[in-house]
Amino acid sequence: MRTLLALAFALAAVWTDASAKSFLLSKVEFKGLHRYSQEQAVQATGLKIGQAVDPASIDALAKRVSETGLFRQVDARYRNDNVHVVLTFEVLEAEWDVPVVFDNFVWFGDGELAALVARRVPTFDGKAPRTGGVLASIRTALERAVEARGVRGRVVHLPSIDERGGELKHVYRVDGVHVPVCALHFPGASAVPEGELARLAEPLLLGEYSRLRVEAFAGETLLAAYHDRAYLRARFGEPSARRGEGPECVGGVVVLVPVEEGAPYTWERAAWSGNVALPSDELDALLGMEGGEPAGAAKIRVGLKAVVDAYRKMGFLDARLVPRPVFPAGGTAVAYEIGVGEGPRYRMGKLTISGLSERDRSFFAEQWKLREGDLYDAVYVERFSEEFFADRRVKRVAGRKSTWTATRDETRRTVDVVLQAR
Repeated sequence: MRTLLALAFALAAVWTDASAKSFLLSKVEFKGLHRYSQEQAVQATGLKIGQAVDPASIDALAKRVSETGLFRQVDARYRNDNVHVVLTFEVLEAEWDVPVVFDNFVWFGDGELAALVARRVPTFDGKAPRTGGVLASIRTALERAVEARGVRGRVVHLPSIDERGGELKHVYRVDGVHVPVCALHFPGASAVPEGELARLAEPLLLGEYSRLRVEAFAGETLLAAYHDRAYLRARFGEPSARRGEGPECVGGVVVLVPVEEGAPYTWERAAWSGNVALPSDELDALLGMEGGEPAGAAKIRVGLKAVVDAYRKMGFLDARLVPRPVFPAGGTAVAYEIGVGEGPRYRMGKLTISGLSERDRSFFAEQWKLREGDLYDAVYVERFSEEFFADRRVKRVAGRKSTWTATRDETRRTVDVVLQAR
């Protein structure tokens, strides 16, 4: 850190002038503290009042302050007499904005574990800086806690990105231990029976317990069961685990995943934007949702696919939809704002059929309905290719390398299709 190096050079110059004698550290001051007290900051740096300070220790002092990870900027100055030296650090504290996840510490309650970490890491509240020595201090605190419980395993720190939200998390887990999932329960489940949730969650059973894995599974697979029933704002809480009992769960855990179901929503309307080729009333008809019916996500997905396919039949190969639910402040009727990106329009280019006899090739060419210059119907092409390779005339000669390709010409906005049996 530039400012710490400046401090080292400044102190070195003074002590050189004093014939390299040692001074006693009489005081350490921090200015700019908000999260920590003076005592906590000094304790975290490891600096000791009364310790001898000489030119050889300057770099170590500077490095020690830098490596705590508590500060993202440090400016330092000093004052001294013939015996004592006072160090003053003007700091900008690091932001503690990254959640810390205790992934499989099933031998502790969350509150208990957080308290154990806080004894070594002042002001720990479940979050930590993005980088720095704080992360190693958390790991050390966890290692000591695990060792004190007699657990034989190795604590590891795995920075993780949440694929759903892109959020960084500091994940700590114990490797080298066997913690199988013996059972799952879902407190609060009603609209979706707990038995159905347990059946959907079978991939988690007997696998190694991971809070992060259970949380991700619930937020994807299990949440979909609620969305399909129109419980669009259902949410799963943070999983917890308790030690299992009985011979069928030796060393394992029973996992609790609480759920807040909320209310089921009904369909109000769709508000379309960006559509030009197809008017909104036609899009409504393709979507197939009626006002007042349950706003089940499964039916909405089917309707959205029908809309995209309608565009693809008209040559809009890059058509995409961006749906966004709009929930009312009160009530349970949901509207959807659906942005339409139609993209460029393509026409049919050349058709090439190879690998067949002339007679069979002519047969399929006659069956092909798209003529050069017609609007390219991607849905028709996909269906025709499936029927082509399923036909006995093609199966007779086709092998594993049989393929069909659709190649775009972005300049002419055409698509050439090749059906190759080989």
